[in-house]
Amino acid sequence: MAISTICEHCGAGLSAPDSSLGTKVPCPTCGRKTRVLTPAESKALVEKQARENERQEERRSRLELLARLEREEAMRGGIESSVRNFQPRAGTRHGRLRQMGGLLLGLSWVVFILMGIQVIAELMTVLGFSEAMSGSAGFGDVAREIAFALLAFALMRIAAEACFFMAESGDRQWDIRALLLDLLDEQNRRQDEEVT
Repeated sequence: MAISTICEHCGAGLSAPDSSLGTKVPCPTCGRKTRVLTPAESKALVEKQARENERQEERRSRLELLARLEREEAMRGGIESSVRNFQPRAGTRHGRLRQMGGLLLGLSWVVFILMGIQVIAELMTVLGFSEAMSGSAGFGDVAREIAFALLAFALMRIAAEACFFMAESGDRQWDIRALLLDLLDEQNRRQDEEVT
């Protein structure tokens, strides 16, 4: 009489004589040697493979979710297929925001210096040290220029800091997602170990 069993490697069904129970026979599908299992062992192996397939499907769906989230956030680079879990040394995924913040920061200082030079020139004219700008009316105009220069500098600095803050927040959110995925994987692995 023949025993119906499955291959431990490829999961294909095969039949083997009763006398081969517990021994290894070659699988006709994959060619590897597999142990002839009892019906209960075959059922347990099928269930284990089903759980493994389910876990792989969940992992694939989580990877798709991460890829979709990354596409939606538009300021990130592409996700590498090998990078999925938390990597604190991976660097920023919001490089464009950080570059924009750096540009705004540099531009704020350029505006501040140029407007400062203009204010100093007007102040020298008002005080009578220079006749270069004879159209200046007085200290009121100089005060307005100083206020405008400080306001422009402050607005650009605020915009630069906002870019840095958004990039940092986005990186933290990405790290939290990756950590949660790691925790889910670890929880699934432990559950599978408890079952088997």
